[in-house]
Amino acid sequence: TMETVHDTDVVFETLVETGLRAVVGKCMMDADGEVPRRLRENMRASIDESLALKKRWDGAENGRLRAAFAPRFAVSCSRELLEAVGHLSQREHALVHTHASENRDEVELVRRLSGGFSNLEYLADTGLATPRLCAAHCVWVTEAEQALLAERDVKVLHCPGSNLKLGSGIAPVAQMRKRGISVSLGADGAACNNRLDMFDEIRLAATLQAVKEGPGALTARDAIFMATREGARALGIEAEIGSIEPGKRADLILVERDRPHLAPDGDPWSTIAYAARGTDVRVTMIDGQVLVERSRLSRLDGRQIASHARSAAAELAARAGI
Repeated sequence: TMETVHDTDVVFETLVETGLRAVVGKCMMDADGEVPRRLRENMRASIDESLALKKRWDGAENGRLRAAFAPRFAVSCSRELLEAVGHLSQREHALVHTHASENRDEVELVRRLSGGFSNLEYLADTGLATPRLCAAHCVWVTEAEQALLAERDVKVLHCPGSNLKLGSGIAPVAQMRKRGISVSLGADGAACNNRLDMFDEIRLAATLQAVKEGPGALTARDAIFMATREGARALGIEAEIGSIEPGKRADLILVERDRPHLAPDGDPWSTIAYAARGTDVRVTMIDGQVLVERSRLSRLDGRQIASHARSAAAELAARAGI
C-alpha cells in the first residue's frame, strides 16, 4: 500500500496490532508547483525517511511486514527523485509502488512535463521500469507501452472500482494478459473506492473486460487468480502465499456457503467471482492466526473504529470550516 507523506510508522504499528500482511511505503512527493506545500518534501528528506522506515520495518513480524519505496506518480515527483528511487530499489532489492496512466489528463501532463515521453516510457527512462515496479492503474497505456511492460516484467495493479468511480476508464487488462504482463487486483484508496471489497474488484474485473473485449475475455477463474496468485507474484512472495500448497504460509479465508445469494451449488469459480461479497467471509487467517472469526474482527473492535473515524472526520471538517 502507498500511505500518506507523513506518519507512516503509525500504519506499521497498526499492522502489528491487526496481524495483517502488508508491503507499505510512504508517499514520496517533491515536485515544486505540482504538490501542495504541506505534502511536498525535500527530495533528500523523503528518501531518508523512506530508508529509515525500511530499516525499522522491513522483514518485521517474521517477514509479515515489508517496506517499499512509493513515489506518488510522475507528475508529483522530480526526475531526480524518480532516478534516486530506481537506484535505491536496485541497491536495496526493494519494491517500488507508483501510479501510472490512470486518466487521460495525467498522460498528457506527464508528456508535457517530461519533454515528450509517454508515462511508462518516462518511468523506464528514469530507471524504474523493472520487475520490482508495481504500477497501479495503467488504464491509458499504448501498444508500445504494453510491449515495454511485458519486456521489463513490470507488475500492473488493476483497480476497476476506483477507475469507475473516478471516471478514469477501463484498463486493457485482457490485452495486457495476452502479452504475458502480470496483472493483479487492487482497490486503491478508501476515498476513491469506499468499499475496499476484493470480491467487488473480482466481479468488476471480469465483467468490465466482457464489455470491453467481449464475453469470456477474462474468466471468473482468471479474475480470482488475479486477486490471489498474481497479487503474490507482484509482491515477490509467490513462494510464500497466493495459493494453497504444502509449505506455503496459511493465509486463508473461509466463505460461508449457506447464504441465499450463493445458492444453489454450481461452478465454484463463477459463484465466488460473480456472487460472493466481503461480508460472506466467515474466517480470515494470516500465518495461521485467526483475524476474523464468525465474520467479526478478533483483534479489534469494529464499532470503536467506526466511532473514532467519525469523530476524527468531524474534527477535521470543523477545522476546515466545512
